[in-house]
Amino acid sequence: MLMLAASGRAQDVRQDIKVTPLGAVKTIGTFQRAEWIVDVGHTPGNPFDPRDIAVDATFTAPSGKKLIVPAFWDSPEGGNPAMARPRFVVRFAPSEPGEWSFDVAVVEAAGRRVSGSSTFHVDAVKNRGFIRRAANNRYFQFDSGESYFPVGMNVCWASSDAAPAQWYDETFTTLAANGANFVRVWMCHPPVMLESPTTGLGRYSLSNALFFDRLLASAQEHGIGVMLCMMNHRELLDHDMWGPAGWGTLPYNASNGGPATRPIDFFTNPDARREFKARLRYVVARYSAFTSLAMWEIFNEQEFAQVDVPVDWNAEMSSYLRQIDPVKHLITTSANISAEV
Repeated sequence: MLMLAASGRAQDVRQDIKVTPLGAVKTIGTFQRAEWIVDVGHTPGNPFDPRDIAVDATFTAPSGKKLIVPAFWDSPEGGNPAMARPRFVVRFAPSEPGEWSFDVAVVEAAGRRVSGSSTFHVDAVKNRGFIRRAANNRYFQFDSGESYFPVGMNVCWASSDAAPAQWYDETFTTLAANGANFVRVWMCHPPVMLESPTTGLGRYSLSNALFFDRLLASAQEHGIGVMLCMMNHRELLDHDMWGPAGWGTLPYNASNGGPATRPIDFFTNPDARREFKARLRYVVARYSAFTSLAMWEIFNEQEFAQVDVPVDWNAEMSSYLRQIDPVKHLITTSANISAEV
């Protein structure tokens, strides 16, 4: 029940939220991932839709800095052995040594609830941290100050000769052995798409989501930064030089129950924009704590989508990513456009 103060403003209700560490979280090192299971007391109708339910943790650093980290939905059906039953998960990599605290807020139709405060200690360990732009904006560097000069290749699609996870692990091993430290990977191709004809619009494949957990963990182990691409122009085409493309099966397509009657509607329809933002929120919640995540790539070769892409779509999505990403990863897109976003 939502409590009201005398002024009529809503107050937080501290009840019915159970927060449990996944593994040894009481003491971790700087930039090491930690996870907590959040039990909100029931199974939401659509746990991927922040309009139905939004779960966010607010972390307070030893310096007093506050970071808001969205939670993501996971379940044992997704293949994660750590999940006994479906739950929200908060995943976070602290940047400062010392005593941290956090609480979890749950917002849904019934109101806003907030958990009690949890604490954990972070030791200072030698760790390069996340990839950033240098102060002069001309170079890349890690949080540690160590320079990062990306050398690598485009490995968008896993080979069909092996399981995708195995193929990427072997590829990362080979690349690292030869001095490479960067790859570009797609989230927007079969068989590892989060949102697909199988899941339907606004719902995500948890087994495919777990695949990217493993991919980013492998990249981190091998010292490789990943540009993670979320959308491809072929998803908005019926056919191209490669044959049948993705528009006919895209969940955003009105023929599949989505809001877009034409490819341009993916960019202009307010419901389509909202659905894509929901996916961005899930991706940020699940993957932002991996130090191997070098940058988000919103779109691949946008100019080949054969529609007049509004520049404000790129601006809105990049702005939203920057707003919700607690790490503030680099953001890029592949588009031949004249205006800055």
